[in-house]
Amino acid sequence: MECNRKVCFKELIDKNPIMSSSCNRDCLISFDDRKNISISENRKKYLLHNDLSNYIAVFHVDGAMVQDNDKIKCDNLLIDATGMKAIFVELKGTDLAHALQQINQTIDMMRDDIPNCTKYARIVTSNRTNVPNIRANPEYIKLYKKANVKVSANLIEERISSL
Repeated sequence: MECNRKVCFKELIDKNPIMSSSCNRDCLISFDDRKNISISENRKKYLLHNDLSNYIAVFHVDGAMVQDNDKIKCDNLLIDATGMKAIFVELKGTDLAHALQQINQTIDMMRDDIPNCTKYARIVTSNRTNVPNIRANPEYIKLYKKANVKVSANLIEERISSL
């Protein structure tokens, strides 16, 4: 059963710890005010320092929140319920064009569920990724119009206060 994102996100923003029966709790990894949030896979890592002590939810999107194998989606979504920020994270090997497409389609899929959140796209690639002219890629241009975009090899580390 897929998560009823609209209900879950509303409860999140109300700082209610996701007790709805319409929520697939397997999609929620954590929801608290911890100081550091780390997502990693195959030596690629996204690290968010929660220097404002905001309540942040971490969701597993691919295979949990969105279980449909026919839909392209990113790996994780972080929602800052205090600061109204949504951070879409994709940890990718070398196929940067596909990562851009995954985040683009995930944002489109969830647009109505989190309309008041500022959106951020974070793609962590392997250091072997050839990124000759990413800003000319049509998927990058589409994504840039929807979200603040950051792409980096192996690690993205940032503070919630800097977003």
